[in-house]
Amino acid sequence: MGFVTASEIVFYGSQERVTWSGYKLKTVDAFDALLKGTVSRRIFDVDHSAPFQEELEALATTEMASDALGRILGADVAPRDWEIGEAIAECLLAEILDAEWPWNMERDKRTPRANLQGADLVGFCKIEGRVWLLVGEVKTSSDARTPPQVMTGRTGAIHQLEQILANPAIQRSLLSWLFARCKTAPFADYWRAAARTFLETDGKALVLAGVLVLTTQPTEADLSGRGRHLCGVTVDPTKVHLSAIYIPRASSEWGVVLNGGGAQ
Repeated sequence: MGFVTASEIVFYGSQERVTWSGYKLKTVDAFDALLKGTVSRRIFDVDHSAPFQEELEALATTEMASDALGRILGADVAPRDWEIGEAIAECLLAEILDAEWPWNMERDKRTPRANLQGADLVGFCKIEGRVWLLVGEVKTSSDARTPPQVMTGRTGAIHQLEQILANPAIQRSLLSWLFARCKTAPFADYWRAAARTFLETDGKALVLAGVLVLTTQPTEADLSGRGRHLCGVTVDPTKVHLSAIYIPRASSEWGVVLNGGGAQ
């Protein structure tokens, strides 16, 4: 089961190149199943962590080495609410935009509590047969205000998306970050195709995604005003997708459920 199947669309709107939509998880059980399945595989980076663990186990050939390995592998730090929120957003966008994520941000951490700087989401998507850069910002909140504060102001998602759109230095950094991580098929080809599309449109062929992960009641006003604003500050062929995911469980319980606990 994916996010689209487990949720219902509670609102949808569009204006020229900007769309906004709200997804409400149908039941707590449906959300828990997603958290333990699709989201868990993303946040714990199963494709990378399993081979990593197997390699270490093969190297631990003495009792002392095995003891050290046990301490290292048992020292996982529980993900924070915003980290789970980002994984939720990645899984949703993989479905609704056919997004491809060449790299898991977890691999870039140097310390367990690192808060990485830059765009939250960096990847690719296909539009009309061409590969485009996809860059996004994710905000997790229980703020009952409409729109929530994480959407507005100089630290809000909308301002951050505008900075990505307007600042060539940020764009260069994102292209460089992707280049260093897209060395094998199919992502090396995706990078070349997306960079070519981006350059041939004077840096305008960019998909911006803003995602709110909320524990509040759905309302279109969470996104619609900011969506219309972005329509006024973007030009074709830039595309903007704003999404709100409404979760029927307090964010303080997500980590418990993710780790197999019995949050009520």
